[in-house]
Amino acid sequence: MLRLMTVLNGMPHFSEPSILDLEDQVRGADWFWLDVDSVDYEPVEEIGRLFALNRIGLDDVHAVTEFPKADNYDDHVFFSSHSPAIADDRVTTAELDGFLSDGYLITFHRTPIPGVEWTYERLLQADAFSALRPDMLLAGILEAAIRRSLQLVDGLETQIGDLESRSVVGDPSVVGLVQAFRRDAIILRRVLAPERDMVRSLMHEGMPGVDERTRRRLDSVYDDCYRVVESLDMARALLASVLETYRGAVAERTNEVMKVLTVFTVIILPLSLLAGIYGMNFSNMPELQWPWAYFALLAVMLTVVLGLWVYFSKRGFIGGPRLPRVDRVVGRGLAGLFHLTTTPVREVVQWLVDDPDRKKP
Repeated sequence: MLRLMTVLNGMPHFSEPSILDLEDQVRGADWFWLDVDSVDYEPVEEIGRLFALNRIGLDDVHAVTEFPKADNYDDHVFFSSHSPAIADDRVTTAELDGFLSDGYLITFHRTPIPGVEWTYERLLQADAFSALRPDMLLAGILEAAIRRSLQLVDGLETQIGDLESRSVVGDPSVVGLVQAFRRDAIILRRVLAPERDMVRSLMHEGMPGVDERTRRRLDSVYDDCYRVVESLDMARALLASVLETYRGAVAERTNEVMKVLTVFTVIILPLSLLAGIYGMNFSNMPELQWPWAYFALLAVMLTVVLGLWVYFSKRGFIGGPRLPRVDRVVGRGLAGLFHLTTTPVREVVQWLVDDPDRKKP
């Protein structure tokens, strides 16, 4: 499906044209945004022919670009951006490819991109645009994507704090959760670090279609990317620390178990000795003839037990904190945090239609 927004004298017009009607719809417009929700070969090639898009960029649209990048093709720019996504309860990334020039922004994606959807919905509610241009529109989409990443990272830090508490008590679910979070952090960092470099490339002087106002906005996006990458690096170190804490707690619990078993063994040993002595089959054992010998021996054994118990208690060998019983939880990693990013980042797209020069709070 094609979604088209054409702008003439600051007034937007929205439509869903076919490939055949596309050229007529954009003719005479000041600029337009064309969003394509598929990368089928024929539509992409036809769009490339209509707007003279670079051949290398079109090949990148057809292929899955592993890392974000931005290429300058003199009169227009090709960019490939990645944003967090979820598939089968696992964190992954969604790719957004596109072309930018003074007169258009063309975007391609295989799956729905929240930043694109939020921006398009916000633009639908606007009656007119003051100074919105394609480069500002692209900056808004990129910022919406990185804001989702920031929310995920903030949620990850909260989850790590909870994991630290659970690791201290030796919760067995910590291992699965730590491995899931580490995997997701690695996936996000692998694409968000190049995303930072891609944004920096768009900020370079001489990039077609990118003016000074947009470069200032992209500078804010770059700072957010930098913060996300640094936070992910710190999160990976903290997760390693949590895992070590859990292993230490498990080792301590094992030591406690061994200590208790040792105490009971030491207590039982003198009782077994007494029982062994008076269980020998010798006829000349005076104590066997005493009427209260049996009860006396039981009293001695009880005294030994109580004496050793008191001794070990005072030495701290018995007692101490007890570990609570914790149900096992299957770790889903950051997938469980995606509900935090389903609400549109309103402040990101608001500036697109109100005041492009407004500084980000």
